[in-house]
Amino acid sequence: MSTETSALLGSGIASYLAVPDISKSVQYYRDVLGFRVDMLDAGFALVSRDGATVMLQERVASKASFSRLAAYIWVRDIEQSHEKLTASEVKFTQQVCPTPWGTIEFQVEDPDGYQLRFAQIGAIE
Repeated sequence: MSTETSALLGSGIASYLAVPDISKSVQYYRDVLGFRVDMLDAGFALVSRDGATVMLQERVASKASFSRLAAYIWVRDIEQSHEKLTASEVKFTQQVCPTPWGTIEFQVEDPDGYQLRFAQIGAIE
């Protein structure tokens, strides 16, 4: 991958973990590990500490796809990132689309079946 492409895609990553009990997990990250709770909403939490971000999603039997979602990769320009990856041998599992939580995202699958979601915060300019 070229330096230009690496710089385009690399503006941050957040681990995405499927957990059986969101309340228990949030309590552990906050009270034991010292993370700040940035968001907590209906089975989802965003916690951070010292520049590290972890997304916690409560596992629901009907949402098995969360068990394979491995990471959110934050990018500065979602359309340009999508275009660069379209030119390579990437398996898209979701095309670029806005979300109800205010991001624009697309998703790819790696060779081992893990889902990587690329996301831009805010509207496309």
